[in-house]
Amino acid sequence: MRESIIARFLAGEATAAELADEDHGGDLTEDVDVGPAKLLRLVDAVERGELSPERLAVIARVIVDSDRFAYDDLMEGILYEWSHSEFDAADSREYLTGRPSRATWKRYILPALVGASFILAGIVWFVRTHDLLAWIPLILGFVILVSVEVWSNHH
Repeated sequence: MRESIIARFLAGEATAAELADEDHGGDLTEDVDVGPAKLLRLVDAVERGELSPERLAVIARVIVDSDRFAYDDLMEGILYEWSHSEFDAADSREYLTGRPSRATWKRYILPALVGASFILAGIVWFVRTHDLLAWIPLILGFVILVSVEVWSNHH
């Protein structure tokens, strides 16, 4: 596919169907900035079924291999991921927008908040009463936080 078609798509001037062209080659004569909003167009196209994840990998490789597409280190990371591994729309959208998805909230953030709440409750209970049973919610909170950390590192 030609660099110019990718640039036009990222600018909103071409359709996903035009990205199906197998004509390879660098044909851009000027630099094109690639930012989160432009990459979200690709995520949207994959989510709508207009582009396959395999085609997205090819597009990402063309962008990375080109001297005409300019992007920062954060965009380079996601382009590299798209070109070398499986595409996950929710993770990509979360990464590009900087907002955690609902799945992230359910899987990591809410359990971490529950764990922190148990720890805080245990500390307050112990400080106010000096009761050794106050260590139970404290320990439970730490167990929850460690479980969230272990879970997030394995998924």
